[in-house]
Amino acid sequence: LREKPKEAEAWNFVRGQSLLLAEMGNLLLMRPPKTNERETWLGHAGDLRDAADKLARAAAAKDYAKSRAALASVANVCN
Repeated sequence: LREKPKEAEAWNFVRGQSLLLAEMGNLLLMRPPKTNERETWLGHAGDLRDAADKLARAAAAKDYAKSRAALASVANVCN
């Protein structure tokens, strides 16, 4: 998303990749570790899912400004 996608195919790619990240968050929610860090894990996994969902929704709407902001949010959650 360095530049605004010009074709619908590019927007679809961004949306698809975002949905993959959201599903990864779902999978992480399903398999938390059996340690004292379980609640922290679940919180981070939920944050990943939610941030990726926002990116997917912004990409589906072809809203470049919201997509860029949502991508930054996904990166922050991953870090």
